[in-house]
Amino acid sequence: MVRTDGRFAVTYLLANCASLEDAQRRAKDIALEQTVELPAALVEDTWCGANVVGKVEGVKPKSDGLFLANISYDDDTAGDELTQLINVIFGNTSIYPGVQVTDVELSSRLHSLYPGPKFGIDGLRELCGAPNNAPLVMTALKPMGTSAADLAHMAYRLAVGGCDIIKDDHGLANQKYAPYEERVKLCSAAVARANAETGKKCIYAPCVNAPAHLVHSRAMFAKQQGAGALLVLPGICGFDAMRALAADSSLNLPILCHPAMLGLGLGGSSTPGCVHGFSHEVLFGILPRLCGADACIFPNYGGRFGFTKDECQAICDACWSTSRLAPTTKPCLPSPGGGMTLERIGEMREVFGNDLLLLIGGSLLGHDRDDVANGARYFMKCAGRGDDDQREEKGKEKATAPAPDDGDGNPRPAKAARPTRFTPLEGNHGKLFTCTDLTPTAGGELPTESRWMCGKEPVPTSAYKQDAKQTWSKINRTELIGMRGESTHFHVRYFEIAPGGHSTFEHHVHEHVVIPLSGKGEAQVLGRMWDMKVGDVCYVAPREIHQFRNPAENTESFGFLCIVNSNRDRPVTVDPNTKTVCG
Repeated sequence: MVRTDGRFAVTYLLANCASLEDAQRRAKDIALEQTVELPAALVEDTWCGANVVGKVEGVKPKSDGLFLANISYDDDTAGDELTQLINVIFGNTSIYPGVQVTDVELSSRLHSLYPGPKFGIDGLRELCGAPNNAPLVMTALKPMGTSAADLAHMAYRLAVGGCDIIKDDHGLANQKYAPYEERVKLCSAAVARANAETGKKCIYAPCVNAPAHLVHSRAMFAKQQGAGALLVLPGICGFDAMRALAADSSLNLPILCHPAMLGLGLGGSSTPGCVHGFSHEVLFGILPRLCGADACIFPNYGGRFGFTKDECQAICDACWSTSRLAPTTKPCLPSPGGGMTLERIGEMREVFGNDLLLLIGGSLLGHDRDDVANGARYFMKCAGRGDDDQREEKGKEKATAPAPDDGDGNPRPAKAARPTRFTPLEGNHGKLFTCTDLTPTAGGELPTESRWMCGKEPVPTSAYKQDAKQTWSKINRTELIGMRGESTHFHVRYFEIAPGGHSTFEHHVHEHVVIPLSGKGEAQVLGRMWDMKVGDVCYVAPREIHQFRNPAENTESFGFLCIVNSNRDRPVTVDPNTKTVCG
């Protein structure tokens, strides 16, 4: 409903009232408390009493000891600012026991100031390329303590698996594990890469939980990096901060409202001893929607937080309602979460319908610990989105197949669950570089494929040096450890030289160690020449002129690891004929 008399109204649930007269007295006290905060006798027959003090428009019984009081306030008491509007709605009265806000009815003027979601349900579906006959699906990047690179790899695989929205967990801020700018840059790029490969429209939503003076700048950084939405915590940063982000045309990003800290303002049930705060539908539906939230996350019944089915249904109704707010206010997507599992998706769809943004985290991440993309695919399948995934079917076949025995007819013991493995190439975290093949290449050619993998990513091979003078020949390099965010004080590289090739004849202050892994070659260190084979180890001391070669008469490539200091000087090239420094 929209009022046209220049006033807005609040419905309060009053508990522990001895009678209707007692409830009416309490309603008058609230009307004074929320405006002039003076005894009635001091404002009687005054302009403030007639124009500023709230008006009790009705009080009616609800059940034993409970009454509903409807009080209206002049629009001017809110001062055209959301912060003051919320203050007039509940302010000091929120401290009183036995009072709960159960509904808010705004004027047409206030609705023009707070138009609500910019995208809403239809806009989010369009952005994500999601159909109208099934829920959207969202998951979270977690846990806190994971590196930015690992989170980005997780985001990439979840996007490949088909998730519509991948948000930061609300606990990800600007911690040293995954600093905000690094995380947002890597995750935005990872999701964009997945979209380019799959043709899908997955959205990444970073968490902009930040000190007040940084909220907007972090949101703008997310926009610049290609993030597709923002996760906002109004219980911490404030409802008006969320409203400002939603209204900013330079951002123009969907807003996902997270409930962290909103529990402080949440009312209990209608049991007389539990009446306080805002009702579930106002706090998780009406207020976020007025402040521009395109989706409202809330703890679903049967999860970790004890909400009832009726309370959750009321939240959904407030998100969808076309009558409780202005007809022009777009409905937003309710997002039930808080410990939901993949197995409960069917139940949620049956209870709430399809205009949902399903949020599942731990259950999805644990579905396939080797590859979260499979969990995402199964999530989509449970939500009625997409075809059956072949890997899921293979998993089912494997699960129903007879258990292998140990050769004597005894079943082998089941393997322990494997921990989640995220092994992206970038970032400071544990990594396993697996060697795909070290067979030396024949003739004068070097391998065209990478010899190393980190998880599912090939480790790229590059030119030996970016050197226009071409002081080297037929050699390439693969950076393994030290150049992609590792905190080591050394670097590990793999070099491979084709027959007839060589490294630069040079010296430098730093020392290094060379360990052959394939083929045979030569090392010249000062005036000494050593033949090298697999298993040998060569040490080059500071300032010793040296070069590594693969003689032309060899028929196979020569590959070796080279370990050097991470903080090192630039090599000095020496003419191999004159032994003088090259200019």
